[in-house]
Amino acid sequence: MDSLVLFHSSLKILWLLCVTAALATCGDAPKKDAETLLRKGMALKNQWAREEAIAVYDELDRRFGKSNLPKVRQVVAKALLYKAVSLGRQGKAEGEIAVYEEIDRRFGRDGSPDIHEVVVNALIYKGMSLDRKQGRREEAIASYDEVDRRFGQDASLDRRKQVFYALEHKGRALARQGRQEEAFAVYEEIVRRFGDDDAPEMRKWVAPMRWVLEARDDEKQARGVQGTGR
Repeated sequence: MDSLVLFHSSLKILWLLCVTAALATCGDAPKKDAETLLRKGMALKNQWAREEAIAVYDELDRRFGKSNLPKVRQVVAKALLYKAVSLGRQGKAEGEIAVYEEIDRRFGRDGSPDIHEVVVNALIYKGMSLDRKQGRREEAIASYDEVDRRFGQDASLDRRKQVFYALEHKGRALARQGRQEEAFAVYEEIVRRFGDDDAPEMRKWVAPMRWVLEARDDEKQARGVQGTGR
């Protein structure tokens, strides 16, 4: 009797182990299929076959866009980002911006850091497209501000780099509008927040902001000297 109980207990344990293993790998197949399509789209993009690449990204979204598996959602988000970039390179800025906004709408509240990276890139690229291709600089600045508002407190290095990049582009957009003092204020904020960053690459990126501010101060000082007649 004891042997029979032990046998049934062993079967139950074995069954639980099998179920656990199956659950751990159940997302692998759709993830691999989605990644295969993503690689196909990227290969077509690299061959300048952008229409075909966009069609592959659309197919990926059609097949996997409703998945709740985090790793699959990440692949879908990346596919949409690459689709938007391809549209932009075709001169289809309105379509490009619409896809960036779709990425934010569908994935903007996702808790995955990997998807955060895609969402932040979408917001930054949206700002760049609005600014450089359409001259809609106020909207571009709002997109950069949105990056800082939502991710500015994220302590991870990847997110710090992206927030720096968003603020840098905000400063450039302001400067292109002739709003130099506001641009300088953004550069000062960059130096304040990232000038003593633990990451050497971040400090290296901040250095040009310091030079811009030093040049401004030198110019102000020179004007002051001229004004006194010395």
